[in-house]
Amino acid sequence: MRFSWMNFCRVKTEKESKIDLIRGKFIASCAGNVESALTLIPTVILFLSVLQLGSIALSRVVYAGVSDGRATQKTFLGVDSASTSHTTEIPLSGGGSLYVVRDSHSLPSFSPLLQQGDNFTSVGMSVQ
Repeated sequence: MRFSWMNFCRVKTEKESKIDLIRGKFIASCAGNVESALTLIPTVILFLSVLQLGSIALSRVVYAGVSDGRATQKTFLGVDSASTSHTTEIPLSGGGSLYVVRDSHSLPSFSPLLQQGDNFTSVGMSVQ
Protein backbone atom coordinates (compact mmCIF):
# COMPACT_ATOMS: atom_id res chain seq x y z
CA MET A 1 0.00 0.00 0.00
CA ARG A 2 1.51 3.32 -1.05
CA PHE A 3 0.65 6.78 0.23
CA SER A 4 1.19 10.09 -1.43
CA TRP A 5 2.58 12.54 1.09
CA MET A 6 1.67 15.50 -1.04
CA ASN A 7 -2.05 15.41 -0.40
CA PHE A 8 -2.30 12.56 2.13
CA CYS A 9 -4.50 10.54 -0.23
CA ARG A 10 -4.16 6.85 -0.83
CA VAL A 11 -2.92 5.92 -4.28
CA LYS A 12 -4.64 2.80 -5.61
CA THR A 13 -2.79 0.05 -7.36
CA GLU A 14 -3.78 -1.04 -10.85
CA LYS A 15 -5.51 -4.18 -9.52
CA GLU A 16 -7.57 -2.16 -7.02
CA SER A 17 -8.66 0.30 -9.69
CA LYS A 18 -9.81 -2.60 -11.96
CA ILE A 19 -11.81 -4.12 -9.08
CA ASP A 20 -13.44 -0.74 -8.41
CA LEU A 21 -14.27 -0.41 -12.11
CA ILE A 22 -15.91 -3.87 -12.17
CA ARG A 23 -17.86 -3.15 -8.97
CA GLY A 24 -19.02 0.19 -10.32
CA LYS A 25 -20.34 -1.36 -13.54
CA PHE A 26 -22.07 -4.21 -11.68
CA ILE A 27 -23.73 -1.95 -9.14
CA ALA A 28 -24.73 0.57 -11.78
CA SER A 29 -26.33 -2.15 -13.92
CA CYS A 30 -28.42 -3.46 -10.97
CA ALA A 31 -29.43 -0.12 -9.47
CA GLY A 32 -33.12 0.69 -9.89
CA ASN A 33 -33.95 -2.62 -11.51
CA VAL A 34 -37.71 -3.23 -11.58
CA GLU A 35 -37.31 -7.00 -11.92
CA SER A 36 -35.67 -7.26 -8.51
CA ALA A 37 -38.63 -5.50 -6.89
CA LEU A 38 -41.11 -7.69 -8.76
CA THR A 39 -39.46 -10.84 -7.43
CA LEU A 40 -38.85 -9.48 -3.94
CA ILE A 41 -42.49 -8.60 -3.17
CA PRO A 42 -43.94 -12.11 -3.81
CA THR A 43 -40.99 -13.64 -1.97
CA VAL A 44 -41.72 -11.56 1.13
CA ILE A 45 -45.43 -12.45 0.95
CA LEU A 46 -44.56 -16.14 0.62
CA PHE A 47 -42.14 -15.94 3.56
CA LEU A 48 -44.72 -14.24 5.80
CA SER A 49 -47.40 -16.75 4.79
CA VAL A 50 -45.19 -19.72 5.66
CA LEU A 51 -44.24 -18.00 8.92
CA GLN A 52 -47.95 -17.49 9.69
CA LEU A 53 -48.72 -21.17 9.04
CA GLY A 54 -45.84 -22.26 11.26
CA SER A 55 -46.92 -19.99 14.09
CA ILE A 56 -50.51 -21.26 13.79
CA ALA A 57 -49.39 -24.88 14.08
CA LEU A 58 -47.06 -24.12 16.99
CA SER A 59 -49.61 -22.05 18.90
CA ARG A 60 -52.28 -24.73 18.58
CA VAL A 61 -49.93 -27.36 20.00
CA VAL A 62 -48.80 -25.08 22.83
CA TYR A 63 -52.33 -24.05 23.80
CA ALA A 64 -53.50 -27.69 23.72
CA GLY A 65 -50.78 -28.44 26.29
CA VAL A 66 -51.89 -25.46 28.37
CA SER A 67 -55.48 -26.72 28.36
CA ASP A 68 -54.31 -30.20 29.41
CA GLY A 69 -52.34 -28.59 32.23
CA ARG A 70 -55.39 -26.67 33.43
CA ALA A 71 -57.48 -29.85 33.40
CA THR A 72 -54.79 -31.68 35.38
CA GLN A 73 -54.58 -28.78 37.85
CA LYS A 74 -58.35 -28.95 38.30
CA THR A 75 -58.06 -32.72 38.96
CA PHE A 76 -55.24 -32.56 41.50
CA LEU A 77 -55.87 -29.24 43.25
CA GLY A 78 -59.61 -28.83 42.74
CA VAL A 79 -59.27 -25.24 41.50
CA ASP A 80 -59.36 -23.75 38.02
CA SER A 81 -56.77 -20.99 37.71
CA ALA A 82 -58.06 -19.47 34.49
CA SER A 83 -61.25 -17.46 34.45
CA THR A 84 -61.46 -17.65 30.65
CA SER A 85 -61.67 -21.44 30.49
CA HIS A 86 -64.93 -23.37 30.55
CA THR A 87 -64.66 -26.44 32.78
CA THR A 88 -67.13 -29.30 32.55
CA GLU A 89 -67.21 -32.17 35.03
CA ILE A 90 -68.69 -35.42 33.70
CA PRO A 91 -69.32 -38.18 36.29
CA LEU A 92 -68.10 -41.65 35.33
CA SER A 93 -70.12 -44.83 35.97
CA GLY A 94 -67.44 -46.59 38.03
CA GLY A 95 -66.76 -43.56 40.19
CA GLY A 96 -64.64 -40.48 39.69
CA SER A 97 -65.14 -37.88 37.04
CA LEU A 98 -63.83 -36.58 33.75
CA TYR A 99 -62.80 -32.93 33.60
CA VAL A 100 -62.98 -31.22 30.21
CA VAL A 101 -61.49 -27.75 29.84
CA ARG A 102 -62.26 -25.63 26.76
CA ASP A 103 -60.26 -22.48 26.09
CA SER A 104 -60.94 -20.01 23.28
CA HIS A 105 -57.95 -18.25 21.76
CA SER A 106 -57.58 -15.42 19.29
CA LEU A 107 -54.17 -14.75 17.78
CA PRO A 108 -53.27 -11.71 15.65
CA SER A 109 -52.29 -11.99 12.00
CA PHE A 110 -49.01 -10.74 10.57
CA SER A 111 -49.33 -11.89 6.96
CA PRO A 112 -51.92 -11.51 4.19
CA LEU A 113 -52.80 -15.21 4.47
CA LEU A 114 -55.26 -14.78 7.36
CA GLN A 115 -56.46 -11.20 7.52
CA GLN A 116 -58.65 -11.72 10.61
CA GLY A 117 -56.08 -13.74 12.59
CA ASP A 118 -56.46 -17.24 14.00
CA ASN A 119 -59.41 -18.08 16.25
CA PHE A 120 -59.55 -21.58 17.72
CA THR A 121 -60.62 -23.61 20.75
CA SER A 122 -58.28 -25.92 22.62
CA VAL A 123 -59.59 -28.83 24.70
CA GLY A 124 -57.87 -30.49 27.65
CA MET A 125 -59.08 -33.57 29.53
CA SER A 126 -58.20 -35.19 32.82
CA VAL A 127 -59.66 -38.16 34.75
CA GLN A 128 -60.04 -38.12 38.52
